[in-house]
Amino acid sequence: MFSSKPVAPPSSPNGLTDRALQAADQAILGTGAAASAAIDHLAVGVHHLQDQASDAVEQAASRAESLMHEGTQALRQGSRLLRDSARSASSQTQDYIQREPLKAVLIAAASGAALVALWSLLARSGSRR
Repeated sequence: MFSSKPVAPPSSPNGLTDRALQAADQAILGTGAAASAAIDHLAVGVHHLQDQASDAVEQAASRAESLMHEGTQALRQGSRLLRDSARSASSQTQDYIQREPLKAVLIAAASGAALVALWSLLARSGSRR
């Protein structure tokens, strides 16, 4: 940064001023070079962080897509199992009705009466409020 030339004693006050100005100029140039190097280093660091952030965002997006696919598959499988279970219950109910028609009608009538009674109780308690 600074020259290592031996400094001769000033011969006049103007010489002292000139040397001070030269030293100040050299200091400014040295500071400017150091600042420029620091800015360059900072820019390299910023670019590196941008690359890392970009990679992280891509990984997160990929993972989110993977989770969405897994969730969709699980939902489809659950829906399939529920549909199969409903079909089985319907088939079993039809078989029971064919084997025991009188019991089936009595169970249906009792279930209907219970629902009407429950609805009636709820309607009365709601009107008291």
